Amino acid sequence: MSGAVVIGAGPGIGRAVAQRFAREGLPVAVLARRQATVDDTAAAHVAPQMAARGSGSILLTGGMPEPVAAYTSLSLGKAGLRTLAALLHEHLGPQGVHVATVTVGGYVEPGGDYDPDDIAEHYWRLHRQRPEEWELEVRHG
Repeated sequence: MSGAVVIGAGPGIGRAVAQRFAREGLPVAVLARRQATVDDTAAAHVAPQMAARGSGSILLTGGMPEPVAAYTSLSLGKAGLRTLAALLHEHLGPQGVHVATVTVGGYVEPGGDYDPDDIAEHYWRLHRQRPEEWELEVRHG
């Protein structure tokens, strides 16, 4: 059975993604800076052998879809994240592991244009894609 590992399971996108996968009955493991965040979000099993098994998804949250001089360090970090996803995709994709990013181009808040529950649907859709449909990046906003 596949599952999800959510790294950075804070009250926004991370929590929404963990809950979205859990609603489908999948085991979910969450990592966060504080134990209280983990306790508030979800917790179950980790499937560390995705490549050996030949299936799974590694889905990363990106931002800053375009470089912005006023946010140089954030722009560099998010560009690095997209590069990491491309390299992991190149390495793990042939082994059956889907690697992709969901790039969020604005401030995340419930009920707004960047509602975490809406964003979580991108993760679910990417996870459900067949290998011939795999996308490397989805942009929200």
